[in-house]
Amino acid sequence: MALGEGWREHMDLLRDFRHYLFTARALDLAIGVVIGVAFGTVIKSLVDNLVSPLMSVVGDFDFSELSFSVRGGEFLYGLFINDVIAFLLVAATVFLAVVRPKRAYESQLAAQADPTVTCGACLSTVPAAARRCAFCRAELPGASE
Repeated sequence: MALGEGWREHMDLLRDFRHYLFTARALDLAIGVVIGVAFGTVIKSLVDNLVSPLMSVVGDFDFSELSFSVRGGEFLYGLFINDVIAFLLVAATVFLAVVRPKRAYESQLAAQADPTVTCGACLSTVPAAARRCAFCRAELPGASE
């Protein structure tokens, strides 16, 4: 194999790798991971510093001392219970702080959107004020010309 051919293969490999790194999908994924880590830090801080102290007002929920042993092996199921409770607190916080407000906002947007109807001929969604379907040109019911 000649020296020139080996370099061309390496250059092709580098060109393909650069293309992979800078495609929109790879960049979007990288940005999503970075934002997800940052958002996870914020949610963890919210749970650790606000929600968990509120839970301690109700009672002490520390199960870390619970365990059992079998043939010398210790099973710390109390730590697992603590982790499940922490997960549920994080999930509930995300649901109440992000998911519910987002759903409310989306339902407000949907209510403000122009009303639509479904074309009986092609099943496309068209504005309710339309006389003909924009996709198949069929006349819509209730249209007066």
